[in-house]
Amino acid sequence: MVTTCIYHKEGVIHHLFYEIEGETLLAFAEQRETADDASIKNLVMSRGTLKNESSGAKTIEWSELKTVVEKTKLNNYRPMNPCPVFEKNTNTLFLFFIHIEDRVTEQWQIKKRTNKARHSRGMSNGMLAVEAVSENGGADFHTLSNATKLVETGSGCQGSVVSFPAQDEGADTEGDPKWLLYTHPSNKSKKTDLGVYVSKSPKDPSKWSKPWIINSGPSGYSDLVYIGNCCFACLVECGVKKETEQIASVELYHL
Repeated sequence: MVTTCIYHKEGVIHHLFYEIEGETLLAFAEQRETADDASIKNLVMSRGTLKNESSGAKTIEWSELKTVVEKTKLNNYRPMNPCPVFEKNTNTLFLFFIHIEDRVTEQWQIKKRTNKARHSRGMSNGMLAVEAVSENGGADFHTLSNATKLVETGSGCQGSVVSFPAQDEGADTEGDPKWLLYTHPSNKSKKTDLGVYVSKSPKDPSKWSKPWIINSGPSGYSDLVYIGNCCFACLVECGVKKETEQIASVELYHL
């Protein structure tokens, strides 16, 4: 496991994208003056290049931050929640994000029960649609159920989940060639101790492992990508006193 700080200051809400052919990672984040949502200035990006070490491990060399969306060019609407989407047929990377009026704070939205922007599909009454998945053309849909072994933290925190090829050793896939990896703070009351959970039976919510703690102490949002050969990269908010002190890159090998 290798940990590298890529953004040191108040920076949150990040997303990680991996381009397989070029072995390149793109990390997007909000650039803030403080931890307050209202202090967002820009959306920034850092490019990570995979390096093959003599030990066989992969490390990531990160570039300097580059501004990709400026608040001043959005009529002072603040850009938030970067979400890159890759269209492989045209080899195009789209960066979706929300933008909110500068005067509208998170506290105002909570008090007024009015969400000014969101990524997920909304309904006219303000509720969100939660989708179930069918794998047989709609004849049956998966029943939604809670994964009780996975911890939610206090008022909530963004975690990340990614699928990867099942490994030969100890496989229990029941015909499913994929395993799942999940990251999230493992403390039930506060954002601390980022844990990695593995499921070798993705269709069974009771099969998640106990967490392997990869960051002891304050830990916030995280985002995972699979980079091949049972290796992963994870962005995580972390710090000494609070989780918004920095964004770090953690490389995980052969879980």
